[in-house]
Amino acid sequence: MTAGRNRVVKPKSLHRARETGAALLMMLVAVAASPAGACDTGAARTVEAIYKAFQSDDLFNNFDPAIYSARIKPAVKGWLARCEGNPEEEGCMIDSNFFTEGNDVKLSRLKVTCLSGDAAKSRVVATFRNFNEPITKVFDMVKEGDRWLIDEMADSTDGKGFLGEIFKAP
Repeated sequence: MTAGRNRVVKPKSLHRARETGAALLMMLVAVAASPAGACDTGAARTVEAIYKAFQSDDLFNNFDPAIYSARIKPAVKGWLARCEGNPEEEGCMIDSNFFTEGNDVKLSRLKVTCLSGDAAKSRVVATFRNFNEPITKVFDMVKEGDRWLIDEMADSTDGKGFLGEIFKAP
């Protein structure tokens, strides 16, 4: 063998490289199968389904208490009870749909991704255009039973949640 830059890979080194590669592959598989993966397949799918309903002819009821967590559900139910039949009451008139930033909906370029999470809580971001206006919505999702539910919403990843403000009593 010649000296210099060319090296002969010894069988022991090759075996170690294979072990290292196999260990790295196993780590990547473990990360993909970890609870954070549950965010992508559960919480993100839930948010995506909400926006797919807006894109189709399905009617989506963003005031349905069933889509909200146990933490926010009482406020939603209280708001509904107070405002049902009294739309003119203070705090009952919502100017636009807070999921889409408008009363009319023409969504395009929907992208839903998980920012962080585990098997119990996840933060999911939805970006899309409504009538070509770019919109970002961030969802804090919690798993209750076998369902992912909305615990909070914000307009940016560093923004304050607004559901408590929408559904609060005057």
